[in-house]
Amino acid sequence: LWGLYARMDLLFIARGMKTALSWYFADLLLALGAAVWAFLLAARFDGTGARSQAQVAFLLGLALFVKGAVDFAFNANVYVPSRRVGRGQLDHMLLMPQPLWVTIASDGFMPFSCSGTLIAGTLALVWSVHALALPVTAGWLALLALYVASAAVIMMSFAYLWGSLAFLAPRGAEEINSTTMRLVEQLKPFPLDAVGAGL
Repeated sequence: LWGLYARMDLLFIARGMKTALSWYFADLLLALGAAVWAFLLAARFDGTGARSQAQVAFLLGLALFVKGAVDFAFNANVYVPSRRVGRGQLDHMLLMPQPLWVTIASDGFMPFSCSGTLIAGTLALVWSVHALALPVTAGWLALLALYVASAAVIMMSFAYLWGSLAFLAPRGAEEINSTTMRLVEQLKPFPLDAVGAGL
């Protein structure tokens, strides 16, 4: 099914060069605009707390990469389950001649039209790894992949936990995931581990 969704997504983005460029440019601007302010603060004050500019860029790149990976694999309201429940789309998914988990795992696969954030995260990671002179080994890459997968699971779990409220009030809680995911988006650039006991 991923191949079918990838082909449909490629046909969507390949309608013309103008469409493709505008799509990627807008996605790249949105991704960078959501997190660049934290890097600008780090550049202005020569770091954030105990972190250097390159370390802040690494954290921002990792956050963008995780968000891009979730967009890449779980788009089209798969990442916003309260809409699926509130609009009755879950009933349609249950009627499909395949298990529900297969539908959820493949329905939002958009590798071409939703890879702008992934590209921005990759660029930020590559620059920061080079600036930090980190030794990139197979073990380091495996650990990075584990971090990305763990963060994606946490984001999806958070979305489905809050989205389950739509079972209680389908119309009232239909857009609850919009609010909860906005919270995740706004907290994403903050290096909260340096806050410590102040919270």
